[in-house]
Amino acid sequence: MSDPRKAVSRIRGKRKLVIVKDPVDIRIEEAMAQVAADDLYQTQVSTIRDRSLEKAKKVRLMIAEQKQREYDRSREIEKKRLKNLTKARRALRKKRSNEQEKPE
Repeated sequence: MSDPRKAVSRIRGKRKLVIVKDPVDIRIEEAMAQVAADDLYQTQVSTIRDRSLEKAKKVRLMIAEQKQREYDRSREIEKKRLKNLTKARRALRKKRSNEQEKPE
C-alpha cells in the first residue's frame, strides 16, 4: 500500500509556487495599464467629438438650406402680390378713366 499522504497530494495536485513580484514592477505595470486606459478613453472621446461635429455641421447646413428656401419662397410670394397689385391698380385706373369719360 502506498502512503496516504502521497495519495492526497496526487488528488490535490502539485502545489503551485507563488511568485512574489517586485513592488516596483507592480507599480510600473499599473502605471502602464493606466496610461493605456487613458489613451483608449482619449481616442473614444475624440471619435465621439468628431462624430458630434459632423452631425452639427449637417444640421447647420440643413437649417441654412431651409432658411434659403423660405427666403426664396417669400420672394416669389412678394413678386406675385406686386404683380397682382399692379394689375389691380391698372384695372382701377382704367375703370376710373372710363367713368370720367362717360358722364354724359
